[in-house]
Amino acid sequence: MARAKRIGLNGLFLDYPYSGTWTYTRNLTRALLSLAEGFEFTLYVRRGEPSDDLTKTAVRPLWPFSRTGSHSSWLERLDKVGWETVALPLSSRHDDLLHNLYFTAPPYPSGSMVVTVHDVISLDQRHRHSQAAGLYARLMSRAIRRAHAVIAVSNHSKWEIANRLGYPERKIHVVHEAPDPSMAPVEQVGLESVRRRYGLPERYFLYLGGTERRKNIEVLIRSWSMGPPPASGLVIVGRFRGSADPLYPDIPGQASCLAHSDTIHFVSSADQADLAALYSGALAFCYPSTYEGFGLPPVEAMACGAPVLAANATSLPEVLGPNAQLLDPNDAAAWNRAMHRMADDPAWRTEVSRQGLQRAREFSWAKTARETIAVYQTVLGR
Repeated sequence: MARAKRIGLNGLFLDYPYSGTWTYTRNLTRALLSLAEGFEFTLYVRRGEPSDDLTKTAVRPLWPFSRTGSHSSWLERLDKVGWETVALPLSSRHDDLLHNLYFTAPPYPSGSMVVTVHDVISLDQRHRHSQAAGLYARLMSRAIRRAHAVIAVSNHSKWEIANRLGYPERKIHVVHEAPDPSMAPVEQVGLESVRRRYGLPERYFLYLGGTERRKNIEVLIRSWSMGPPPASGLVIVGRFRGSADPLYPDIPGQASCLAHSDTIHFVSSADQADLAALYSGALAFCYPSTYEGFGLPPVEAMACGAPVLAANATSLPEVLGPNAQLLDPNDAAAWNRAMHRMADDPAWRTEVSRQGLQRAREFSWAKTARETIAVYQTVLGR
């Protein structure tokens, strides 16, 4: 009987709860553990305690330097790079294959390597947090070219990886993400409880996600200022920095200067356990982002029965298909008209919701895991 192939999983992003890559790492790892036969998995983590069933697979490579936990600290960045390029390769040197679950790769891998690249936005200087971030992205871009295969989360990302990184297209495998299994329609009692907890109106449109400039939240508040649907609110869930910078606009400050700002509700964060109810209770989920590698929030919203209004940009048309109402991300008037129709036409709202639920069922972490294992098998020659 053949020996089980040893697969190492880079779980560093379990240090950063509720990010998109945290969601990917957690759900893919669980699905791989439940499906895989003929493989032996080891999840490598830095400091964060993996939750639930991940605990039994976790290994913490020895790494003696500072672990400050601060995203902005230069010590944290140095620690992260050292863990990725020294501690992880040493600990995984006996594995048959190392899967890096985000845009990183050891410069000199000891065995076969697969890398998931969610997007290449860090290569665009307009979206860099610092010169150091740009240097890191360039270094990782060179290292990733040594990977035996790359997993892209959409065909749009595949095209960018081939064209921006110069990685051979034949070695890029598209494997879609999926909504968290907890994302499902919530009954009315649960909706009312969450609305009270966050102080939300009975009828609301929802944005939930990052607050970077590329998320294009400005178009929502501009469209809202043109005249919102009667007796409704705009709920924006996201952590804002309090002052504008090149990457993060001051959305609350901008909103305060516009008409109807009294019906815009800002929520700095929401518990993971409340997300399904927030999605389910919305008249529509609004996602005007101008750049995505996949676009998980609108798929989560679909899984919860929320009709979706989304930008017709980058990966979103591919991921959402015709099951969402796709709009020009720069046309505030079009977003205003779509929100009014959602509020005024319950039959249309119900139909868009039904189509979204249908589309969301096409994604699952079991499917993602099966397709990921197929990539491992290709690399390992099985």
